[in-house]
Amino acid sequence: MSDKYYQKKYYEDNREIISDLRKIRYHTDPKYRERVKSRSRARYRKSLKSPDKKLGYTIKVVDNTTLFSVKYVLGVINKSRDFLDMWESTGHIPVSTYTDSRGWRLYNRHQIDLLDMAIEMYDNKEWNKEQVREFLTARWEEEQNDRERGSGD
Repeated sequence: MSDKYYQKKYYEDNREIISDLRKIRYHTDPKYRERVKSRSRARYRKSLKSPDKKLGYTIKVVDNTTLFSVKYVLGVINKSRDFLDMWESTGHIPVSTYTDSRGWRLYNRHQIDLLDMAIEMYDNKEWNKEQVREFLTARWEEEQNDRERGSGD
């Protein structure tokens, strides 16, 4: 029997005990806890690419699509988080089609441009909320369909 098989079998048989011991050690050993946190942060940072930490937003690349965090979107559209949350919850802005591992909303560059244009039209009183909703919903669906067709080829 190989060492690898033995270790795997041992872990399967004692998984709960090992897990409990890790939890106890995590809560009682500050050095161990810091190592675990450090590894976790390193894994998370590796999955993100931020051009500059001082900017305060993250960029993630998924399937050759660059995605931006809500903080970046807010800077582009020059609105508050409450504004974006309220408009999304009332349906004036479609729900983001992308999320990261934490469930945070991410937007691609095309979606950000659409949001910026639609909100600017609303601010200039050229469109009402319903026109913004219709415009964004139609464009969001077009993009979704284009992406699905592209991945299906």
